[in-house]
Amino acid sequence: MKILVLEPYFGGSHKAFIEGLIRHLPHEFELLTLPARKWKWRMRISAPYFAEILNGYPNDCKFDLILCSTFVDVAAFRSLAPEWAQKVAIYTYFHENQFVYPMQVDDERDFHFALTNYTTALASNQIAFNSQYNLNTFMEGVNGLLKNAPDMKLGNLVESILKKSIVLHPGIDFTQIDKQAQKTHLPNEHRDIPVIVWNHRWEHDKNPKLFFETLPPRTPLLQTLSPRTFPPRTFPPRTPHPR
Repeated sequence: MKILVLEPYFGGSHKAFIEGLIRHLPHEFELLTLPARKWKWRMRISAPYFAEILNGYPNDCKFDLILCSTFVDVAAFRSLAPEWAQKVAIYTYFHENQFVYPMQVDDERDFHFALTNYTTALASNQIAFNSQYNLNTFMEGVNGLLKNAPDMKLGNLVESILKKSIVLHPGIDFTQIDKQAQKTHLPNEHRDIPVIVWNHRWEHDKNPKLFFETLPPRTPLLQTLSPRTFPPRTFPPRTPHPR
């Protein structure tokens, strides 16, 4: 199988997800990517950007499917892509959805990005969400938004999205944890304690402060894989949050 990957935000979890697919699936991948910055511009402009690139491909170009993240406006991409690309099935992976993505304190939510998520879901052949929570909040957001749409009732479109949606959890590479375990000298009484992994960015949308404050007094061993704490940091049991 030959897969064309369109990823305008090639960094962090988006990059790790794609690299994991390439590493573990016996398929041929071709990547068109952009650096992971300016996500709002990526979401607005990446569809015509990638369509223009693909217009330079030969007309007999063949891919079995196109894989996108939600930073590609799939509905716009389908209308602008060359004829051969319009015939290829598009799979979209939802790392997040813009109905509930945490905002900075002073930011106002722009529901145009959520609507782009919605039309992307409609225009995709298959959709995968990285968690059940992500799927549930997306569907709740769509239902809530459509109820407020004046003079336009959209039949069973929400049902059609659900029928082609699955939950596909991203894989986790434990290599860093294994390497750290070899370097970490723990007392014998700590060696069989379960490990909690924090593998997110150390930023507002992940809310690490609440996570660590919520941990019970008898906390299992903590391992952080956040880019902000690289190399991995290990916090011993009974530590409610890192200092």
